[in-house]
Amino acid sequence: MPYEVRTVIETEFTLADQNWSEDVFFAPHVYTAAGEELSCQQIKENSTIAHDWRKRIVFTAKLNPLGITRFTVRVTEEKKKLQERNKVASFKEIRSVQSLLEDPVIPELYDDTSDPWGMSEEELKSLGKHPVVFCAMSGGESRAFCAVDQDLYPFREIERGPICRIFESLHTAGKSNMAVQYKVYKDLPFMDLKVTLEFMDKNKLVRLKTPVPAEFTDGKPVGDGPYVWEQKPKGETVFQKWFGLQNSDGRIFSVINDGIYAGKAEKGFLSLTLIRGAGYCMHPIPGRELYPQDRYLPRIDCGRYEYNLRLFVGNAALVCREAELFYQRPYALNVFPAGGTFEAATKNIVLEGDVILSAAKPCEEGYMFRIYNPSDFEAAFQLKVGNAVMQDTAKAREIVTVIGGSEGLRSDHNDLHDSRRKKIV
Repeated sequence: MPYEVRTVIETEFTLADQNWSEDVFFAPHVYTAAGEELSCQQIKENSTIAHDWRKRIVFTAKLNPLGITRFTVRVTEEKKKLQERNKVASFKEIRSVQSLLEDPVIPELYDDTSDPWGMSEEELKSLGKHPVVFCAMSGGESRAFCAVDQDLYPFREIERGPICRIFESLHTAGKSNMAVQYKVYKDLPFMDLKVTLEFMDKNKLVRLKTPVPAEFTDGKPVGDGPYVWEQKPKGETVFQKWFGLQNSDGRIFSVINDGIYAGKAEKGFLSLTLIRGAGYCMHPIPGRELYPQDRYLPRIDCGRYEYNLRLFVGNAALVCREAELFYQRPYALNVFPAGGTFEAATKNIVLEGDVILSAAKPCEEGYMFRIYNPSDFEAAFQLKVGNAVMQDTAKAREIVTVIGGSEGLRSDHNDLHDSRRKKIV
């Protein structure tokens, strides 16, 4: 991002050697480049090896604009502590530490058709019917689903530390199963959800219903697209990075996603359409059989899927900016610099103001920048490239093109309402 951001960072690293001790483990500590220690939490690593070697950590930090921010991880030897597993929890514990969710999300399984285009008149109005709620798994179902040797509580706390608490719930409906993880942060203005779906139903559809806070239940549905956010129609609609409800004061309760493009707002919920068990190229023709009934024909989307969501409240500019950060998460690389000094590959680029840098690329005159103002009001901004500084104002919903480099910058305003050209050095 072309501005400083404070966000949560997850990364993994490997100890220099394997620790086989039964008595001690190596606790990670994170430090900034200035030597300040940051609060850090170790969580379950993606791999599963039963000794102390691979580490996954989560911490909150500020990141430099369009550049590299260095952190150092050191470990200290500590005595092992007995970890409580399969800890029963209730949603009241989530409700007590955040205000974005009053109740848990509700996954639902719908009857659907095998037509992947949904071309019938009924489907053009709404996909799916006869919803069945995914039930909380019983002890036996959870044991079989997770392939463990004990029954699991349907709602458990699986991680707890100074950065976040992670809760997990297990659900089942039809032939499909789902695990939902709620990640609640201690001092960040958002909440993350990780939904893992093992989908094995044919001619079915899965939606995830997210309850909205009371102040947004009468809001209008809104969502984004390329260089636009807009009010959405009732019923099934499409969007790109986020979907939400906007109340009368302009604030939006949004569900930011990393690959879900359809959903609808209904009766105090934002329902995201996750997947359909439709057939491959099963094209309906009136009066004819949709597909042969004498053989096996696969459905195109059966399998395991992972959906990552972020719940966030803010005005349009803040929601769009948070969605950009969620979509373009910073890389956390476990590298060991050789030391010494090196010339920067690019000029120092910093953007200030309630606008979004949607594109930046080299051109004959240096760089070309696309600066987008997603709000309904004018937004003043300042762009710095090396020693050149430009101040300008983007009108509501306007895309401003800025061209130049450290020798000077100029902006082009080419919206439909006003065409003007300004050169600023």
